[in-house]
Amino acid sequence: MMSLLHAAATADTLKPYTPSPGTAERTAILNGLRGEKDWYFIVHELRVIHAAKGNFAYANVSLTEDSKPRGDFGGPCPSLLQLKENGRWKLIWGESSGGANSYKDGIAYYEAVIQYLRNHDVDPNSLAPSLLKTLRDARRVSNEELNSVGFGDFKNFNFLVK
Repeated sequence: MMSLLHAAATADTLKPYTPSPGTAERTAILNGLRGEKDWYFIVHELRVIHAAKGNFAYANVSLTEDSKPRGDFGGPCPSLLQLKENGRWKLIWGESSGGANSYKDGIAYYEAVIQYLRNHDVDPNSLAPSLLKTLRDARRVSNEELNSVGFGDFKNFNFLVK
């Protein structure tokens, strides 16, 4: 009986949720994205999962010029992933700028973050389904267009957590 209760409690903790605007947790996550920069974001999607091996947040945001949501510039910045360490949220993976010049490299980049989540007992499809979709799409395109070299732009191309 006790193991069933523990299993149910564990399953509940692995359901992603979205911190409400203005909460301390949401502010801390967005501050982790900002780093030392004075950035404002339009948040399109934000999910958090608390797992036994770490707390993770997935954000899909656009930069804006100031705190007023007047639209975005620079386009959406999907697939930003953070890990809470020592009480602070830290950017560990993101897609935005930098560059990969082959599908092979881009696919490896996505495979690395997906495997990292799985190694921490987090279902990537639950936290950030767009990661798996992008990986599937990239594999399909690379198989269809064997000579393709462009994949897109990436920030922190070397996965930041080893």
